[in-house]
Amino acid sequence: MSYKFQDIKIISLILVGESTVGKTSIMRSFIGEEFSESSLSSIGIEVYTKDISIKKETCTIKIWDTCGQERLRALSANYYKKADGVILVYDITSIDSFNNIEYWLNSINYYCKREIPIIIIGNKIDLGNKIDEDTLNNFINEHSNISMFNTSAKTGKGINEAFYYIAEEIYNFKKEYQIIELRDVNNIKSKSRC
Repeated sequence: MSYKFQDIKIISLILVGESTVGKTSIMRSFIGEEFSESSLSSIGIEVYTKDISIKKETCTIKIWDTCGQERLRALSANYYKKADGVILVYDITSIDSFNNIEYWLNSINYYCKREIPIIIIGNKIDLGNKIDEDTLNNFINEHSNISMFNTSAKTGKGINEAFYYIAEEIYNFKKEYQIIELRDVNNIKSKSRC
């Protein structure tokens, strides 16, 4: 994938995970909206944007909030290809949503076709963790390359930290990719001279 300079300042994220894990509430908390107990499950794809500062540059985060319902998952496939990074969300009060993390990681790898930054968010910490500590530690050890965050969409705890972390990872990745690409172009130019 080729990044132009202006693309570095636009960060496209996709939120994935099972239905009712709180993806929409997390995203709304990040953009500054109030938490709603009566939030309905997403039926399609919702897109939100927020400007943030990364390394003294204003960047726009574009967030695609996907539906987690099985019958609608095919809608999300095209959005993986457009994403610069993925936030995978599970509900820490639901062992089923935790057990499905592997499914989502496989989907990300299958649809993205390239390496992109991924973080995992365990949401609903305000309700208490129902995931066995040994199970969680084993998962963390097996996936040490993926950063994990605990959040509460209800209280806002951990939300900004997670979004800023992945946004900076993406920004750095794009910046490094641009430098490598410029080196490659310069090497081709210098080799073509007589």
